[in-house]
Amino acid sequence: SYTESTCPNVLDPILSSAHSGGISVVAASGNFGFTNGIAFPACARNVISVGATYNKNVGPNYRWPLPSGYCIDNITGAGVFACFTNRASNLDLVAPGAFVTSVALGGGFFENSGTSMAAPHVAAAILLLKQAYPYLTPSNIETILSSSGTSVRDPATRLVFKEINVANALRQVSNSYIHNNHRPPVYLPP
Repeated sequence: SYTESTCPNVLDPILSSAHSGGISVVAASGNFGFTNGIAFPACARNVISVGATYNKNVGPNYRWPLPSGYCIDNITGAGVFACFTNRASNLDLVAPGAFVTSVALGGGFFENSGTSMAAPHVAAAILLLKQAYPYLTPSNIETILSSSGTSVRDPATRLVFKEINVANALRQVSNSYIHNNHRPPVYLPP
């Protein structure tokens, strides 16, 4: 569990180079239920850290096993914070990560949960923003995803995090074009 001040800086030169080169780096915050920090490298500078929300309602009082016991979510449902998420004030974004269906190695599908299931949602949102607006920097993208996101309150810390909303993010950038009397670029699929 790391805060901004205790986060190891061993990757800082590489992450800084990626950031200045226009590459957004996304990392899962971890699944130990920490309320005072997040995992490494999610805590590092120039990394977008991602926690998890529920993708669907699985009923009240859902128990998640943790190394130190259990955490219990009294309420579940789409957009509800998942208690297993490592979090503190240095958590940047949240995305669906509880009960996400994905492709399985070797074919087929499987359902899994964790901040590692949430982080790819943010990576995909970044790709969509970059496809539509290639000039966006990693800092622009993080700001857009945060400011266009839906507020999600963590009952344990009483902190409010932003869950990504890709449609709102794209609309926000498009509206800024229109507001500045520019025509937004149109990208049609091949």
